[in-house]
Amino acid sequence: MTVGVDVIGQSPCLAISLDKANVSILCDLVGQATVDPSSGKTIRLSMRAADAMRLLSLLKSAQQQLGLSDWIGPVSSTTVPPVKERS
Repeated sequence: MTVGVDVIGQSPCLAISLDKANVSILCDLVGQATVDPSSGKTIRLSMRAADAMRLLSLLKSAQQQLGLSDWIGPVSSTTVPPVKERS
């Protein structure tokens, strides 16, 4: 049985390794629940839209400061319905 973790956070920050190979997202833990995803190991970090936009700004700033290139590859998004509408 594979178990995943849903995490809800706020006030995200970044921690970047000295060799620029790893980036960690740090945030205040608001909530945590263990879930059984359909496949693989999953860690899902959820946050308010304002916190997500802060994280995006932090990532863009880190990209510029560290001279990291833009992502070249597919980008996808998933719309998650409100809890009351999930089956």
